[in-house]
Amino acid sequence: MAYVTTIHRQATTMHGSMSRFRLLAGQVPTNPSILLDPNWRVKAAAELAIWKATYEQAKGLTPPPRFAAMHDTYLRALEQFSLAADDIAYGIDHLDADRINAGTSKLEEGARLLEEAAQQMPQP
Repeated sequence: MAYVTTIHRQATTMHGSMSRFRLLAGQVPTNPSILLDPNWRVKAAAELAIWKATYEQAKGLTPPPRFAAMHDTYLRALEQFSLAADDIAYGIDHLDADRINAGTSKLEEGARLLEEAAQQMPQP
């Protein structure tokens, strides 16, 4: 089924991106000046762009009827990741810890919604 294949590919992409972003973010507490490093910023921006692009792609999908509820939750999750990307990018660009924290909260909500979507996935 093409829809399931697409969702799986997106989930794999998001998982990899989140893992890479966690590694980048994990460098900040011990080296806050890394937020000013151009190479670090480019890497972070690339991951944030993946979150936004994945959300835009998912909005264009038409799920089979039995996947409608799961898809709605999945879109809400990806929307949170996209909004988190906006907050985190702004926070990095303006050295605004409050916006970075707001983005982190949205990441947590997105992760919770992704788990909910996984539980809603129809069984074969």
